[in-house]
Amino acid sequence: MIARFHADPAVQSVEMLLQERIPTQAPVEYPHQEEVIAHAAPQSNVTLTPWSVPIEAAVPQVHVLSNGHYSTLITSAGAGYSQWQGVGLTRWQADATRDDWGSWIYLQDQDSGELWSAGYQPTGVTPDTPQVTFYPHQAEFQRRDHDIVLHMQITVAADDDVEIRQITLVNDSSSTRRLRLVSYAEVLLAPQAEPHPAFNKLFIESEYLAEQNLLLFHRRPRSADEKPIYLGHLCITDAGNAQPPTYDSDKRSFIGRGETAHGPAALDSRTSSLAGTSGFTLDPIIALGQVLVLEARATVCVAYLTLATNSRQEALALTERYKTWPTLTRAFESARRQNELALRTLKLGTPQVALIQQVLAALLYPSAGLRASADILSANSKGQNGLWAYSVSGDYPILLIRIADATA
Repeated sequence: MIARFHADPAVQSVEMLLQERIPTQAPVEYPHQEEVIAHAAPQSNVTLTPWSVPIEAAVPQVHVLSNGHYSTLITSAGAGYSQWQGVGLTRWQADATRDDWGSWIYLQDQDSGELWSAGYQPTGVTPDTPQVTFYPHQAEFQRRDHDIVLHMQITVAADDDVEIRQITLVNDSSSTRRLRLVSYAEVLLAPQAEPHPAFNKLFIESEYLAEQNLLLFHRRPRSADEKPIYLGHLCITDAGNAQPPTYDSDKRSFIGRGETAHGPAALDSRTSSLAGTSGFTLDPIIALGQVLVLEARATVCVAYLTLATNSRQEALALTERYKTWPTLTRAFESARRQNELALRTLKLGTPQVALIQQVLAALLYPSAGLRASADILSANSKGQNGLWAYSVSGDYPILLIRIADATA
């Protein structure tokens, strides 16, 4: 076999290499210490387990989703607000009684006129099977009303300042349904503690871009050194038989005289489209409507996106980037990975995150149950002005306890 192997012409061409003598003492090389690559210690995996929250509670349960620049506060009733770089995008108030300030998604049956919302608020309609679940990277709302199953997922993209509300609707009936979805939020584009809200509204201008189905808001700068702020809101759907979208940016025409967000005039069963107002309005709002036709046992997906930038060109670029469903899927996955990394770095688990959110809810919604007793409050000899040295303008219980103890 050896002779047969060396008879091969290919082996004969390199036969001289086989005659090289093996060195008896091969030199030993030691790598430099700085060239040695250190192997990182294996990191434990973080499981983003969910926790369920009640829809109605003494103190509303809250959840904050953020990528470091854009953040969204969501309550168990569906209320909350969005904020970008310290600037409030939508208006909100901490109302522990009704908790009806926030960004809403209305649903209306075009045939029967029945009206409900993706969350418990603002319509206050109790669904057949309500379920609210919070994850570290997203919030989920599930409900069933009038044989329509709704599943809404809310997250903030990790790489861009975009808030995504993805809604999946399932027609669980045996007949075709015509549903209208309408988003709603009051535009702020200023800090939540804006001392002159009516004056601030005069600087906000809106425009509707039909090709992108985009409502774009911006606030005129009050000074030369103030950076412009652009707020975009768009809707995309995978339904092939969806009707042309409608829009509105005027609260007066949407809510109506003497009405509230519980049952706005724009969602009266006799109307099928929004007013289509844009430009400068006395009370700017976000409102995008979409009518869908669901066949029996059919499923359709709709996504409402809210974004914030410093220029109109950036807003249009983000709109084009997030108009495809694969991009939205990647955004949810990126948000999950970012939160896994953050929790691993902070050495936190999901139970600790849930407790932190409960503490945040107690700070945002002052509750009488957390208020100090009358004896402790009466022992405080300092007035309200005495609290300013502690950077406190109210009467949070734990701080009053410390002040009362120091006074005694």
